[in-house]
Amino acid sequence: MNWTDIIKFLISVSGVSAVLIYVGKKLIDKTLDAGLEKYKAELGRLNAEHQIRYGKLHEERGEKIKLLYTLIYGLEKNLRAFTDFMQKGNLSTDTLASSEVKQSLADVKEALELNRIYFSDELCGKIEAMMNKSTTALAQMNSAKLMDAGILPGGDPTDAWLAADVYVQNEVYQTRLDLVREFHQLIGV
Repeated sequence: MNWTDIIKFLISVSGVSAVLIYVGKKLIDKTLDAGLEKYKAELGRLNAEHQIRYGKLHEERGEKIKLLYTLIYGLEKNLRAFTDFMQKGNLSTDTLASSEVKQSLADVKEALELNRIYFSDELCGKIEAMMNKSTTALAQMNSAKLMDAGILPGGDPTDAWLAADVYVQNEVYQTRLDLVREFHQLIGV
């Protein structure tokens, strides 16, 4: 065997090896590209499904926030009407204002319980704090009512009414505004 035969052999082995490597690389690339395209398509489908699902959830949550806020505002409004009723001088005979506050409290509680899954425990706790403060104001007004009727001995019903009025004007109002800020964060405002 001479040098030219050795060189021919090496060239033919190298050539065949190069062709085999090139064809193998192309086959691998084609297989990977097909797998990558399939993966991209699946990822796109999952992304679209995720967008639809969470878009719908965000929309539903927005409706629940709107409902709860409307009920909370109505509760505060009824509490203010109840504390304003004292100014009209009919505190001991009033049953409607008290009933409206109780109904508003029941409506907020029911709406919260039905929609609790949409909100964090922290936010639910803040809504419950609003209900507790409203219950406190209602109890203060009922005490003023009983004092005015002479059933509950003690202080002046006007003082009890004023305490309830100030409580509603400050504590209940501020708690509602805190909830507004929480709701703004949830809906991205």
